[in-house]
Amino acid sequence: MVCMKAHFKEILLALIVLLSTAYLLSSWRGTPKSQAPSSGVEDCQSEEFVMPDSWLTGRLAPGENFRAITNWSACGRGIQRGDVVLYQVSKAHEPVARIVAAQPGDRFRLIAVANGWNIEVEGRLYMDESGVEPYRFGSPAPPLIRIYEEAHQGILDSTSLLLFSTKSPGDQDSGSLGVLNTADVSGIVNPP
Repeated sequence: MVCMKAHFKEILLALIVLLSTAYLLSSWRGTPKSQAPSSGVEDCQSEEFVMPDSWLTGRLAPGENFRAITNWSACGRGIQRGDVVLYQVSKAHEPVARIVAAQPGDRFRLIAVANGWNIEVEGRLYMDESGVEPYRFGSPAPPLIRIYEEAHQGILDSTSLLLFSTKSPGDQDSGSLGVLNTADVSGIVNPP
């Protein structure tokens, strides 16, 4: 009986993860933007935004104004690990700013730890903004990105990103939403 209960919990968890993934995939819009510059490279254009939340402590304060390059693909600016980007999961939500932890082509690996998970990117343990603590997913259940890791041997394809907050576990980032698409990046925050 105990074995059946454990098996039922595993099936239920798998079903929840699959339904969550299907919901997120259905809300993504359009064809992914190319990372490569077009033949006619435009001048980079930027717009002013206001930081909507407190999930980039140490980088952008809540309510702080900042500028972001909004035509990043057309002006030949690719997304790079360490960039702060604006992304929008669906038209129903305002864009949020998060850090690019892994860019297209990067390899990542989840590591089970006591009561949670850590992540390696390109063979290095990904750290929170303090640089002292590893970024941690605080649930004993594997994060949603585990499905992608297993299906793609942990290598992000040409339109996939991992975005995180500065503190873990984050909010509205890859920890809760999974692997994100470059098509949902609406801007790259200009460096200060």
